[in-house]
Amino acid sequence: SQPLKCAWPVFPSSAQPSAAAFSCVRCRRIHLHMRSGSGNGAGAGREYLMLCRGRPHWEGFQHKACRGDALARITYAGLAAGRQLHFVFEDCTMVHCTPSLLVHWKPWGKPGEEASEARFLQMLEDVIRRGVELKGMEIKVGKRLGCCIEDIMSEGPVGGRARRFERVVLLRESGSPLLFESTIGAGCARSVGPSMLVVLGGVRDLAEHEDVAVADACTRLGIEQSSLALGHVAELTSKCIKMLEAAASVNFLQPALDHCAAIGWKAPPPVQEDDEPALPRLPLHLIYEIRNGISLADFVSRPEAAILVVDTFRGSHMNYDHFALTLLDGVGQSFTLHNRVFGIILRQADCLSALQSHLRRAKLSHVRGALSQEMERLTSRSPVQRLVVLYADESAPPIRRAAAPAFNPRVAVAVVFAARGSEMAARNLCRGSSRYLRASVGPLSSGPAFVAMLHNEGLLAPIVDPTCACATGAICVAGPASVAAAAAAVAAGACPPPAARPRSPVARRPRPPGCTVRTHPASRDPLQRHVAVPRGRPLGPRQEAAERILLGVPTTV
Repeated sequence: SQPLKCAWPVFPSSAQPSAAAFSCVRCRRIHLHMRSGSGNGAGAGREYLMLCRGRPHWEGFQHKACRGDALARITYAGLAAGRQLHFVFEDCTMVHCTPSLLVHWKPWGKPGEEASEARFLQMLEDVIRRGVELKGMEIKVGKRLGCCIEDIMSEGPVGGRARRFERVVLLRESGSPLLFESTIGAGCARSVGPSMLVVLGGVRDLAEHEDVAVADACTRLGIEQSSLALGHVAELTSKCIKMLEAAASVNFLQPALDHCAAIGWKAPPPVQEDDEPALPRLPLHLIYEIRNGISLADFVSRPEAAILVVDTFRGSHMNYDHFALTLLDGVGQSFTLHNRVFGIILRQADCLSALQSHLRRAKLSHVRGALSQEMERLTSRSPVQRLVVLYADESAPPIRRAAAPAFNPRVAVAVVFAARGSEMAARNLCRGSSRYLRASVGPLSSGPAFVAMLHNEGLLAPIVDPTCACATGAICVAGPASVAAAAAAVAAGACPPPAARPRSPVARRPRPPGCTVRTHPASRDPLQRHVAVPRGRPLGPRQEAAERILLGVPTTV
């Protein structure tokens, strides 16, 4: 009975928009959920500082400007969670963005007001080059990098500046691991305050001189400094922000921070890449129900669709080939996408063009049909034997932390981002799966990135089904060194991973018309036994030899 048309109405002129600005109960609840951070207030006062290369404006042939697509995604991730963002570029230009910018740059906005990459770059250009005053965006120019960082960390007149944060946290791969198991932080006292500045590299890792500048500013202001590592998989800067905000909203972040403080923010000893076995890349299926009566054809032309695709299939210098994404609108039009159908998608224009080119594949379906179709594909090409489903509903209680990660190649995970959530709907839609769970994974804007991180860490399947076990009948590992122990267990054969060898070129091609599938019994890899051959035509000697080579079967000449 409540109106659901306004997802992001115009905010008032205050820097922090209030819940009264929303004209519908659903949007007001989502807004309060995002602004509150975690339930115990762990997310209050968190801000983000990005140290970017180049400069924020475009001029000349070799303008050395920072990537605009990354700036737009980072700004969207922070403002959607109600956080303040600070960008510092190599030319000492500082760009400060607050949630008031959403008055002009609205997620789910009408054409001309939507939070698109092109509109963000145009607004940035207007403020920098034309001097346009835009509420929610402020531009400053500092003398040197250290002065810019110190200006963000403190406030007040020169000579009497007071610190704004209790702690500065640098996100880096060599930092103290941020662990989300239920055994982490259980007996630790709360020692990390809510006032925190998270420092990240904009579209790259932090440089050495930037580390020195941050350390010097913290020393002068008396701010504690530490380093954190967010998972073992390198992610985009925008996704790192979404992961932290979603973790705070479901009470995952504070225990993990308390554990890092209890161990003295120690980083694990460095491991050689050759000595560290790779973790298995298990399949994950995301089903996104389009809301507010928007059709599938309209959704794939909006910036939110491009952001969703990037959050699903792209990491830092890597692609998620083992993920699948299904888009489903209110009338049942849907299609399922995999990474192989995309090329360059980091820029919104390229991503939306690729999405619109696949509209011809849309067909009438429903959530159960999409789950069944993807499960059928997985069982025919991988060792997957059962499915567990997480029904992500923002009105449900938050998910609970798993006791330990589990990397089971025989279990596939699907996450349904529901448009209309209820316990009965979850039970009906997930009927036929071995286990389902209805819970909240945080705001919709950060949910896909958060569940992808949990899945890569082996924590999503045991959250849905605590009895998720390996072939040996027990959960792989437990304890603080869970990721390293899981990798060792996979290498030792205690938990056999799915076939890591890529499928042969013959098996990867779509089956042409008039062909059947031939099974080669001598192939060890079940993923490589199926080859399309012309129906009724036996293979010649050369074709038989080529097939044996492609399938890895010993052959004699």
